[in-house]
Amino acid sequence: MIIVYLDISHRLYHINTVVKEFGLNVFIVSYRGYGKSSGVPDESGMQIDAQTALNYLLNDCVGINTKKIFCFGRSLGGAIAIDLALRNQSSLCGLMVENTFASIPSMIDSLFKILSFYRYLSKNNWNSIDKIKHFNKDFPILFLSGLEDELVPHKQMLELYELSSSEHKTIKIYKDGRHNTTFLSDGYNEDVIAWLKLEGIISSHLSKEEQSLGFSFT
Repeated sequence: MIIVYLDISHRLYHINTVVKEFGLNVFIVSYRGYGKSSGVPDESGMQIDAQTALNYLLNDCVGINTKKIFCFGRSLGGAIAIDLALRNQSSLCGLMVENTFASIPSMIDSLFKILSFYRYLSKNNWNSIDKIKHFNKDFPILFLSGLEDELVPHKQMLELYELSSSEHKTIKIYKDGRHNTTFLSDGYNEDVIAWLKLEGIISSHLSKEEQSLGFSFT
């Protein structure tokens, strides 16, 4: 699994779970402007960072199964994962998104209603609600949503799921899941593993080198 985190240190517990429980390989990168990475974290720059990381895995990384790379994104990372996956469907075997939003303007309406009139001034849009409509019908997508998410309204995850053009889409909802801790919910690991096996992304018969890698953006 390819894990690309904004702040790696805050995600070590989840990364450990991914390696031990899911049996996946992990690739970790910090975005520009986060951690010790230089630059400014804007939409176009993050798109470049994500594509550069994927290109590295596809063209320069030795000892991995390049036919078993998939994306995972949480929160803002879900928007980045959706964007990258849409542009690279032929190179990826699936997409997982957790507690992500429909678009930046929709989040302004939700969290900063007083600023809604000025949302057109936002330089970053991350318009996932439109992009999710343009996936191939056979591209696997798993939506993971916490009902107690205190930042991203649950209904936005439902909208993304409902409007997705994929016919290989699944949604799992966790009644006690909060924005950053849904992955700790009962049944979460089992649901993810079941989906990975259902879509043929992982198999207990493969060696470590043959197993999948996934992109995770948070």
